[in-house]
Amino acid sequence: MKNLKIKIVSLLIMVICIPAFFVGCNKDDVATENSENGSSRTVSTEKDANSTQQQLKDLGFITYAEPSEIPAFEVPGVKEGKFNTDALKGKVTILNFWAPWCPPCRSEMPHLQEFYKEFKDKKDFQLIATAIRTDKESVIEFMSENNYTFPAYIDADISSVGLFVSQGIPVTYILNKDGKIVGAYTGAYNFNSAEFKAVIEGMLK
Repeated sequence: MKNLKIKIVSLLIMVICIPAFFVGCNKDDVATENSENGSSRTVSTEKDANSTQQQLKDLGFITYAEPSEIPAFEVPGVKEGKFNTDALKGKVTILNFWAPWCPPCRSEMPHLQEFYKEFKDKKDFQLIATAIRTDKESVIEFMSENNYTFPAYIDADISSVGLFVSQGIPVTYILNKDGKIVGAYTGAYNFNSAEFKAVIEGMLK
């Protein structure tokens, strides 16, 4: 577990320690904003142009040369149910961490919703959007006002997902069917781009 935490922290450091032309979205120093087109930064750790990691790097994601395992966690649904890392295996997963009070989070939500509408019925795909440092009522109200229908979870005191958001929100992790991280992105992202959709489609095959 200690080694897993070290790998996640090092990935987050890579995400943050890129020349900063970001504007922070902050509530007790939680958040970072980036350009929405995902083209502002690339860190090369693998030279296979055909790999998922390379494709994600080309879109501005930070990656490891090899997919990375993540620490176990569990979060309750905003309305019902729960999600835990046991549900990662066999699914291509997008883990998104956000909050209604965070401006860059709010700016990426329309892209996330459109992406979800297109991919929600695809076999072996799941989106897990976890709101932090907020309450269920605020999340429900925000989603209702904007007609967002993607699955929403919550960790109000970041007791479960603190490691994932220690450097800011919004932050997104892409996981393969083995439940391992293949890419991470801090800042508002355009999930609805054709290039990003093509990467996820490829992972689903």
